[in-house]
Amino acid sequence: MKMKKLLLLFWLLPVAAFAQSDSIKTKPHYVYCRIYLTGGVMFSKNYYKADFGKKTGSAYSLDAEFKKLNEQLASFDNEIDALNFMDMQGWEFVDYTSVRDAPNTDLLRKRIPE
Repeated sequence: MKMKKLLLLFWLLPVAAFAQSDSIKTKPHYVYCRIYLTGGVMFSKNYYKADFGKKTGSAYSLDAEFKKLNEQLASFDNEIDALNFMDMQGWEFVDYTSVRDAPNTDLLRKRIPE
């Protein structure tokens, strides 16, 4: 009986060790952006714009995607429409900031491949 338990232990040990090391390696990597309402003076249309930061810091180049998203966001003048659009593009809502005398901003993030 002891031999069966010992054999079972030796069989399960490598499986448990493999599962632990694999989960450590797969740490998610996110890119963040902030979207905010902007617009001109007087009768100019308001629209949304995204701030992706100055450097992506990743081998996964997102510059073309960022430019396209900013062009598409310019068609929205409603915050919920802009958030729904970003959600459909794979971005996840993280936080909302409201500052007096400044535009409200929404913080979003997107998981990217390593």
